[in-house]
Amino acid sequence: MEIASEIKSTLARHLVVAADAYCAATGESRNAISKRLLHRGGQLNALAAGQRDVRGETAETAMKWLSDNWPEGAEWPAEVERPRTSEERAVEAAPAIPEAAE
Repeated sequence: MEIASEIKSTLARHLVVAADAYCAATGESRNAISKRLLHRGGQLNALAAGQRDVRGETAETAMKWLSDNWPEGAEWPAEVERPRTSEERAVEAAPAIPEAAE
C-alpha cells in the first residue's frame, strides 16, 4: 500500500505503517481496519495520501488497539514504537501484594 512522502505528521505515518502491517498479516483491507480504528473507511487512505492528519489522542487509541490485537507471529514494524498492551498496562498499574509472612 502506498504512503505519500508528504504525510502530515509522524503520528499519522506511524499509524498508517502499523495499520498496513496489520492488514498484511491478517488479510484485512485498509478500509476495513480504518473503519474499526477511526470510524471511517477512507480515513487511513487519506492519512497515507497526506490529505488529512490525526489527533494525538486518536492515534494513541488506535495504536493501543493495534498493539492489543496484533496477530501472533506477525512482526511489528521496526520504525514504529509499539505501545504496551492492555495486559502489560494492567500489570504495571496493579498494586504490589506483599509476600505472606511465613
